[in-house]
Amino acid sequence: MKLRYNRPSVNPTRPTVVTTTNPELTLLLPCYNEADSVETVLREWIDCLEPRVPSFEIVAINDGSNDGTGRVLDNLRKEFKTLRVIHQLNLGASYAVRRGIEAARGNYLLVIEGEGRYEPSDFFRMWDLRLGHLLVLGTRSHRLERFFHRALSHLQATAIRWFFGVELRDISTPFRLIKRSAALAAMQAVPIDHVPVELAVPLYIARDRASDVAEVAIPHQPRKSLSRKRGIFSLTSRALGTLRGLFLFWIERPRLPMIPLLIQRRAAP
Repeated sequence: MKLRYNRPSVNPTRPTVVTTTNPELTLLLPCYNEADSVETVLREWIDCLEPRVPSFEIVAINDGSNDGTGRVLDNLRKEFKTLRVIHQLNLGASYAVRRGIEAARGNYLLVIEGEGRYEPSDFFRMWDLRLGHLLVLGTRSHRLERFFHRALSHLQATAIRWFFGVELRDISTPFRLIKRSAALAAMQAVPIDHVPVELAVPLYIARDRASDVAEVAIPHQPRKSLSRKRGIFSLTSRALGTLRGLFLFWIERPRLPMIPLLIQRRAAP
C-alpha cells in the first residue's frame, strides 16, 4: 500500500497576523471541551512566560468543542494580543497540533495540554536546552493516566524502538519543545495521515539525529479539566491505527530493515 505524504499547506481559514518579526516561541494549545480549565491554564502560562521570554505567541486550536471552550478562547483573545485562536471541526488532537504547527510563527514550538497537567515553571528546564537540540521532550517522571492508556503508549514506543531503532523514554509525551523547522521537515518526511504528528516529529529527528534530542523529567500533574475521558474502545482504535501506520512507513524504508538491526544489536558487546 502506497502512503500519501502530506506537505504543510496554507489554510485559507487561518487567522491573518501582520508582523515584521517572528517571535522566539509559539505555545501550541489544542483544546477539546476544556471550558472549565483553559482560561486558568492560559493565564498561568502568560504570567510565567512574560518575565522571561521577551517574544512569544500562543496559538490555541479549538478542536470542535461543544462546551463553550471556543467562546472562552475568543473572549481571552480580546484581552491578550499574543493569543490567536483557530476553530476547527472535531478532528482529534493530532490534527489540531498539525494546524498549530502550520500557523505558528515562532522559532521554537512548545506543545502543551489544556488540561493543565504541567507546571509552567518546569518549562524553563527545557527552554535552557533549546540551543543545542532540535527537540526537547518533557518526559513524565510519573504518569497519572489509567493503566490501559499507559500500556498502549508502551506498545507504541516498543514498536518504534524495534522497527526504527529509536529509543526514548517517553516518546508520546504531549509536553515537548520543537525547533519549528524540524517540525515542518517531519511533516514532509513522515506520512502524518497515518502516523500522529506527536510521534512523527520525534521519530523523524531521533532516527538519524539522536544527539539532537534531549529528555527532561517533568512531574505529571492531576487534571484541572473535568472534560470527558477517552473510552477504552477509542484508545484501542487509535493505537491500532498508529501501529498500522508505523508498519506501512517501515516497509517503505528499505534502508531501515528490522532484521539487520536485530543482528547488529545482538553482535554489539
